[in-house]
Amino acid sequence: MVVKESVIRGSRKQFKTTVTDLDGNPHNPDETAPGSGIYVCFIRLEKVGEYRYDSPSQWYPCTNVGGLGVMGADIWLPNSWTLGDWIARFKWEIAGAIDYDSFEFVLIRKDKPWQSKGGPKL
Repeated sequence: MVVKESVIRGSRKQFKTTVTDLDGNPHNPDETAPGSGIYVCFIRLEKVGEYRYDSPSQWYPCTNVGGLGVMGADIWLPNSWTLGDWIARFKWEIAGAIDYDSFEFVLIRKDKPWQSKGGPKL
């Protein structure tokens, strides 16, 4: 069983992944222009299950947030977004080849956590 990370709605969260080449080695994605420091790497958040007005989100550009190949983006999670299961989808390009990664997380409320778990038990 995979344990999903709980993320608080109404907060800023840094989503990150390690980009690898086809051999599994960490690698920075292609740059939009050589030496620009702007990479061809994006992230989008999508609601799992039925479609909601807030899903999927826009594609956010990623930047290098750590060592070689560690890419991510700081994303504000509005209070209006639907609680429950979400997927963070990354897309990048290395040497013209597009690759993907994703992971699941749960969007919760910090002020009323019981609403994230089906309500209080009587």
